Formats: sequence, C-alpha cells, structure tokens
Amino acid sequence: MLKIGELSQLGNVSIRALRFYHEAGLLEPAHVDPSSRYRSYDPGQLRDLQDIRMYKAMRFSVRFASYCESGRTLLT
Repeated sequence: MLKIGELSQLGNVSIRALRFYHEAGLLEPAHVDPSSRYRSYDPGQLRDLQDIRMYKAMRFSVRFASYCESGRTLLT
C-alpha cells in the first residue's frame, strides 16, 4: 500500500490533487482509515493516476475523465 504522499511523489501530482480526484470519484483510495481518514492506495492505482493526468493534459473535463475511468463506452 502507498500513502497519499508516496503516490503524490510517484505520480508527480500534489496531495491536494489526489484529494480532489478522490472527491470527484476519479481515484478512490484502496483504503481510508475511519479514525484518521488517511488514504492508502494500491501500487496499481499509479496507472489510473497516469490516465487521469493524460485526460487532463488533453483538456478533458473531470466529468469526461470520470466517465472514461468507469469503463463505460460512448456507444452504450
């Protein structure tokens, strides 16, 4: 498991951005501690973060990025 700061460094994004992606439903932590509310991520979620950064670089909206990350297609 990766702490939010570790994922932030590996993914080259701010902790604030990771919190925003969580609130927007784009990147759900693998675990949130109920008492401290600390977020932990699986190492595989780094790939999801890279995808989100790609959508951002292409100027897609958060809403569209969320739609893409959901696995749905535009044809369904």
